[in-house]
Amino acid sequence: MERFYGQRVMLPLDSMLCMTDGNSGYIERKITDDYKLVMYYDSSECSSCRLKTLYEWQDVMDSASSSGYPIDFYFVFNVPGRRLEEIKATLATYAQGLPIYIDTTGVFERTNPCLPHLSQMRTFLLNRKDTVVLVGNPVHNSSIEKMMWNLLKEGK
Repeated sequence: MERFYGQRVMLPLDSMLCMTDGNSGYIERKITDDYKLVMYYDSSECSSCRLKTLYEWQDVMDSASSSGYPIDFYFVFNVPGRRLEEIKATLATYAQGLPIYIDTTGVFERTNPCLPHLSQMRTFLLNRKDTVVLVGNPVHNSSIEKMMWNLLKEGK
């Protein structure tokens, strides 16, 4: 994990399908210069199970928005193309209003070979230069959450 800090991570969003509420398309989303919190789920995890827990992020996202912190959230799922219909149905039910990026070709991992293999290390904060400054899930770890708010406060 130590080697992951300071690594540059690229978000090839134009090569991924963006789904909101079960509707899909390749939409233009301008990547800002703000901090980015990336949650990446690979195909070894139960994508439907993870999608059902996205509501847990709402409090963190609301707090960031109301505080004016310069942060965008990116949910990236590596899903084989043959499972798209299943994912669309789950998204329609559990991911209301959240843009979810579906990587059916593995482009995110190929573009970022530095990604840790442990699933608990696949939530990370990128600074304005797209380098990793924090690893861990602020929803499940209060220490990580506190560190994230401190970093964002410094970057405001």
